[in-house]
Amino acid sequence: MTQSRLAEGIISVPYLSLIENGKATPGMDILKLLAERLQTSVERLMGITDHGTLEEARKLINEVQSALTYAGYEEAERKMKQLKLLARYIADPKILMEIDLLEINLWVINYNEEKFYPLLEAFEAKWDSYVDEPSLAVKYFRIKGNIEYLKSRYDYALKYYKQALKLLPKISDEIEKGYIYSNIGKTYLLLSNPALSIVYMEKALHIMMHNDRWLEVCSYLNIIGSGYTRTREYDEAIGYFERVIRICKQFHFSNSFMCQAYHEMAICYLKLGDFDRSIHYLHLSLQVHDEKLPDWEAGIFHKIMGLVYIRKGDFSKAESHITQAINLCREHPRQTAECSVYLGQIRYAQGDHASFQRLYMEAISIFESLNLPEKVASTAHVLGEFLLSQGQEREAFPYLAKAARNYKQMIYTTEFDATLPTRSNL
Repeated sequence: MTQSRLAEGIISVPYLSLIENGKATPGMDILKLLAERLQTSVERLMGITDHGTLEEARKLINEVQSALTYAGYEEAERKMKQLKLLARYIADPKILMEIDLLEINLWVINYNEEKFYPLLEAFEAKWDSYVDEPSLAVKYFRIKGNIEYLKSRYDYALKYYKQALKLLPKISDEIEKGYIYSNIGKTYLLLSNPALSIVYMEKALHIMMHNDRWLEVCSYLNIIGSGYTRTREYDEAIGYFERVIRICKQFHFSNSFMCQAYHEMAICYLKLGDFDRSIHYLHLSLQVHDEKLPDWEAGIFHKIMGLVYIRKGDFSKAESHITQAINLCREHPRQTAECSVYLGQIRYAQGDHASFQRLYMEAISIFESLNLPEKVASTAHVLGEFLLSQGQEREAFPYLAKAARNYKQMIYTTEFDATLPTRSNL
């Protein structure tokens, strides 16, 4: 709002300038009119917030955060509206920044881009002092990372999380530290580094167990188990999933954690070659789910069922499940690409080599766009080896080279330097 618009009908513009520069003290009647036009309170206009208002704000901040974890989005939104109304009477910039970040986070968790992007832009334009407050900067970087994570831009997400990680020694909020560790752990898992994922998830798990945050404990146990699945330590992984199931039954938590644990156990038994037990746990995961599955989650169920039947050699059932998975996962490119790989395997088994090549090429393109080196490497490797076996050396070479480049991103050796020396080094 311009000075002339604010002053119009109340005071002169020069007098308003004197007030803003601290060279004049207006009466209460003028302050009330200015505050009304600015849609704020006299106290906030004067930079004063009473102790009771600050205590109520902190209480509501905790209630919004708790609702996001335990009570659901609707309760969090209701509490957030109360907090925003109260913010009109608060002058403390640290509290106001925390409220703004909490509101942004609410809509990020809901993944409502129409809400969180304008709020984030407004925050960045309005505040620059958040960088001087480590506790606020950590939350800001975590939100920025979460946005990239939700867009499957995991390498960018990791950069923001690591910026927050550098600030953790300067903050005292242990729960916030746990969230940063877990965000890094989840991201490393998706970037095909399960060993580092387990390290960070264990740090997060320790914090949440120490603070009796059992919902987070269940979530993190599932992620650590997934990490061990990726390192092919299936018995170790199954142990973590069994812990989740025991905790969920003991505390009567939402069945979603148990559903995920059963699902992951099914994958372990699939890798161990126990297909019947794998199917058993997949069906258990559906049975314990306490509400209708979103399309993409139902699609993942069908994707794994398809993979089980591929391993069993029942390609008719496998194709039925994979086709359903493709239809249900259209908005999730990673799942779509994995389904293309499995459908390609079916086509290969049926002798349709042309379709097999096309489906693998489509999958490689998607994996590259999502920066998933493990997926690119394994898929390109298979396709390159196939072409080589067909005597198509010229066509095979680009895929084998692509596989080698992506394997290099995944494997870090400590035994010797893998970089070739230049002549100047000799």
